[in-house]
Amino acid sequence: MEKVWYRPTMHRHTTPAWLPLLAGCIGIILLLVEWMHVITPLHARGSDFSATYVAAHVWTHFGPSRLYDEGLEHAVHQAFLPSTAHFTLPFLTPPLTAFITIPISFLSLPTAYVVFSLSQLLLTTAGIALGARAVRASWRHVLSLGLILGTSIPTLLLVLLGQWDGVVACAAGCALLAWNRKMPFLAGSILVIGIAFAKPQLGLGIAVVLIASREWRAFLGAAAGGIVLAAATLALAGLHASLQFFSTWSLAVHSPSPATTVGILGLAASWIHGRGMLIPVTLLLDLACCAALVCVGTAYHRGRLSLPSMLLIGSAGSLLLAPHVLVYDLVILLPFLAGWLVLHGPHPFGSAAPHAKSWLPLISIWIAINIVSVLDAGNSAPAPPGRLLPVALILGCIGLWLVVARDTGTGREIHVS
Repeated sequence: MEKVWYRPTMHRHTTPAWLPLLAGCIGIILLLVEWMHVITPLHARGSDFSATYVAAHVWTHFGPSRLYDEGLEHAVHQAFLPSTAHFTLPFLTPPLTAFITIPISFLSLPTAYVVFSLSQLLLTTAGIALGARAVRASWRHVLSLGLILGTSIPTLLLVLLGQWDGVVACAAGCALLAWNRKMPFLAGSILVIGIAFAKPQLGLGIAVVLIASREWRAFLGAAAGGIVLAAATLALAGLHASLQFFSTWSLAVHSPSPATTVGILGLAASWIHGRGMLIPVTLLLDLACCAALVCVGTAYHRGRLSLPSMLLIGSAGSLLLAPHVLVYDLVILLPFLAGWLVLHGPHPFGSAAPHAKSWLPLISIWIAINIVSVLDAGNSAPAPPGRLLPVALILGCIGLWLVVARDTGTGREIHVS
């Protein structure tokens, strides 16, 4: 028997069934319009994607052993820029991101950037839809959630900058789907491969809750996925490039400055400007975060949290613990948030139509999160008030835990085979 939480309610007055889908379509169209308004050939050549594009050219013409040669990267990058433009964007992601970019590196940089950014948007939306479908939402609500949650400031920045988080979001949605289909080993493998392929730092909190939850099959799957990815990296990129990737971590922490990041490090750095106090305070807060995540994993093991709740809080913990995390990295939350909303939202998504009044608080929270994202994007100003997103993540995790506790405490749960 599998325990699934939701609160069956009936409302006499509901909004039209097509309204959420229409709202999501309008949101995605506006996101694309804003993207098309901002991008120029020069923007594409200086986007974060350009570093991967340059790395793909380095791999093709000089071999993978020179992927992290900053002098060579800079020289190759300048060949794609006007003589008056100067960008310094070191390649900081794992070697296989350069390898998989080789096919589109034969396109011009502006064209490759458009193809890549659109693919990341599609992967993000697909991950959200898979997260909703994992807990048996109707197809109409799957599409609605994919489009509505996909319309966010983190997603817009993901597309504008050409980041890899769409791969992570899609892997998260696939993993939740596999886990709820009684395939935790496959879920762990998919989740680790998707995260470690592009953004290894985003797996820290998920690893903690996974171990604390004693989901050993998922843990073994994660270990197997990590071994497969490491073997593929060694086989394709070689030992030198694989080791050189780890040497970029110090540069990643300081590029951009810690004060612009939106994890615990960014929160501490926005208030503390002396390095002597910054490191111990950050470590102390990290330990507190890890202790809280252990409690989350233990609560799931004892049946007090649903799977989307555990993974949503775990991914939020990853964002808090990561030394290098920016606003666009928040898209990792969206597939798990979609699953959580289906189970714990104010109206079951499997029913005919959502009730507008009951969704007003969550809509307000969604708008507030996007406003906070705008305020924190690229913000390196000193306190007050410091980085806002880490505080919002912590309060959000506490809030969703309270919602789930209320559901279970009032007996609002059913068992299905």
